[in-house]
Amino acid sequence: MLKNYILKERSDNEQVTLRWGTSSIAKRFVLKEEINGEYTEISGIDQTKREFIIKNLKNLINYKFEIYFYDKDNKEIKKENFTVMPRSGTEADYETDSNNFTEENANKLLKNDHYIDFYMTSTLKKIYFDKDKNGNTIIILPSYQSEESVFNYSSEEREWIEDTDTGDPFWTRTDKVLDYKGNLDILDCWTINDYGTNVRYLLYLADFVNIYKEKITDMVDITNAPDWFKTLMETRKTSS
Repeated sequence: MLKNYILKERSDNEQVTLRWGTSSIAKRFVLKEEINGEYTEISGIDQTKREFIIKNLKNLINYKFEIYFYDKDNKEIKKENFTVMPRSGTEADYETDSNNFTEENANKLLKNDHYIDFYMTSTLKKIYFDKDKNGNTIIILPSYQSEESVFNYSSEEREWIEDTDTGDPFWTRTDKVLDYKGNLDILDCWTINDYGTNVRYLLYLADFVNIYKEKITDMVDITNAPDWFKTLMETRKTSS
């Protein structure tokens, strides 16, 4: 039985600790780290222990790993993919001043007062800002509009944008128009910090709204956007 052989991870300052339970089936494991798009095996692992510490990592950076479990005949019996982010566990992990929402601080985490979630609508035809029931800022996106043909969406992409019951209208649009420049994409940034996002997420969001506002002015309404976000949009026009 592998039910007790569940991987657990804890992110600490510049390192990640992996732990797992015992199993009479699994006899060996292999851990691999993603480096430049390829998974490379980590050497020096003591197979007699149920813990391994990955050290010398950078804080606030996502790291992707794969772990493989093998039985006594060296047959793979379990595989897990996981992403971890080391952090100091202090206020230094966060950027709270919107004036510092820059590329230099892109990996720093956000607190609730600057988090902007996204919602979909099938009734209205604009991208606009509003407040949710808790008073937090949200950006709302419609289904596909004919004016968006300027971005040359494929028929499949248009179908995804039409599906306002999912997050696809947001992810499809942002992936289409943003240049990630080798950094994490906006979805990865959104999931960081238990879906609390980081500064880079806001930089991407500002870029996205700027691009749509430039190409389809009448489809974007930033009237209700926070003043700090409007300032960020202006800053990104000259820095991105």
